[in-house]
Amino acid sequence: MKKVLAVFLALCMGILGACGQSQPQDPPLSTQPQALNIQLGAEPDTLDPTYAADAAEITYAAHLFEGLTTLNQQGEVLPGVAASWEMEENDEGLPVYTFHLDGSARWSDGVAVEAKDFVYAWERALTPTLSSPLAYHLYPIKGARAMKAGEEVENADPQEGEEAASPLQVEAVDESTLRVTLEGPCPYFLELCASSPVYFPLREDLVTQHPETWSNDPAALVSNGAYRLESWTHDGSIRMVKNPHYRNQAQIVQEELNFVLTADAQAVWTAFQEGQLQFADTLPLLNVQQAEEEEALVTRPLMSTYALVFNTATVADARVRQALSLAIDRTALTGQVLADGSIPAGAIIPQGVPGAAAGQDFRTEGGDYVSCDPSAVQTNLDRAKELLKEAGFEGGKNLPTLTYLTNDTEGNVKIAQAVQEMWAAVGVQVEIKALGWNEYVAAREAGEFDVARYSFSASGHTDPLALLDLWTSQSGQNLAGYQSERFDQLIAAVYSGEEIPEETPEGEEADDQDAAAPADSQEAAEGELTEEEQAALEQKAQEKARALRTGYLHEAESLLVSQDAIVAPLYYHADFMLISPQLQGVVISPLGTRWFGGAVLTQEDGETE
Repeated sequence: MKKVLAVFLALCMGILGACGQSQPQDPPLSTQPQALNIQLGAEPDTLDPTYAADAAEITYAAHLFEGLTTLNQQGEVLPGVAASWEMEENDEGLPVYTFHLDGSARWSDGVAVEAKDFVYAWERALTPTLSSPLAYHLYPIKGARAMKAGEEVENADPQEGEEAASPLQVEAVDESTLRVTLEGPCPYFLELCASSPVYFPLREDLVTQHPETWSNDPAALVSNGAYRLESWTHDGSIRMVKNPHYRNQAQIVQEELNFVLTADAQAVWTAFQEGQLQFADTLPLLNVQQAEEEEALVTRPLMSTYALVFNTATVADARVRQALSLAIDRTALTGQVLADGSIPAGAIIPQGVPGAAAGQDFRTEGGDYVSCDPSAVQTNLDRAKELLKEAGFEGGKNLPTLTYLTNDTEGNVKIAQAVQEMWAAVGVQVEIKALGWNEYVAAREAGEFDVARYSFSASGHTDPLALLDLWTSQSGQNLAGYQSERFDQLIAAVYSGEEIPEETPEGEEADDQDAAAPADSQEAAEGELTEEEQAALEQKAQEKARALRTGYLHEAESLLVSQDAIVAPLYYHADFMLISPQLQGVVISPLGTRWFGGAVLTQEDGETE
């Protein structure tokens, strides 16, 4: 953190002159003494879930609306508007989810939430004439791409006065049952239902009355989430109060949320210091050190990784790729070269992603594949030199000069130059090829590089697949030309949920004892169980499946970063915020969104306000 502070302070030097000039006094921020006061940014473009795009807008929408599922503090899926669901395959082998809505789910005007509300919202987001920025989050659903493209249902012949049938395979079976057919296996579909605003339901009768203004008017914006819109003073604040009809009142602690709308960092800092704000996403660079000393500065990694990708056609020896990755001092890179708070990355998936069991963290569970500890720098360098020697390139001898491809922005060039110097320390020579964005993308896709810089981020869900399935042999985004039968097998198993059979050593027969057991013996045994025992058995099976799946994901990541060294992760982008030491329980997602409904604000003596 000290290096982070040093970077911030260095950046401040360029604005000190401006800070010293007299500035006109802005009006005070629109805080409310009875509310939890929060600053996420300036005036949002919309509160309409169909159009929400950035983290702040998605956060606002998530407090007003609720999807079929929700997430707990660990990012694990729980029932939302849907009290339960089951998944089975149809005749085509496609996953079909049937959701059963919670009878207590209500809109803020007391009207029951119905299955048709989801159908309307999803079809609205996919309407070709509407520019819903996150409509692609619906693409796991069969027919979603076709609907967005304006395609009509084949063989559909609507009668006069009827609308053409939608290609979207979503059906409101009845008021409380929703059936959804997917294009194929999508392990993160239930998380999308919870976290992506285009999955939230909408009331057609209200939206169609005032399609352009309904989400700006507290009287018209009827929501089904934990809060309802009390007021929206543009460029002032968005006030939300508890939805009296919300189905899960007991889990909502804060009675009122007041989102202050401003991007004035100094005004935010002053209000935070005076206790008027309890949470803020905007902080002035000059006050970073003070915020850290007061234990108010919180940093979390985002689900966004900056990495180097090796071209396996030209850097074919995995030992060379491993050596090059080990020779990079990630702590020096982030603390001295970037100095912007970026977090050194020894793996691809950051902290904050659920692991194999409830409450476990994927990154903590798997650990780093390249140590980012400053004390490990020399050890990493020594190992890098050994690997180059094993590969026949001791001290870089006989290894051709590598072409490092990047786009020509200042930050990316600085990173390239730093890596060039670090690789020179093990005898590897590098030529930096910095191009304009379009030329860079074209060269990268054409494979005109030995190593290329690459940033990749998750959107809509935090499943590790978001950053791992790019590298299958069939992926159009596999810039490395990586071909690994085992990696493809692991990713396929993660999607299908099926266990990869263990290979039988030559000369041994497979143990088919389980397969030889009567097919109906398990069913008969289950038929003798009590309801509680059956539930426990199902829970155990789910836990086993989750542990197996997570194990496959860890192995896949290990192949990419360690064994095959296709990707050399350098750093995670950082998420900075100010949080009052008296505020506990704010849920921070690696996607950059926040949840305040369960937050607890205590007085300095420890009592809850």
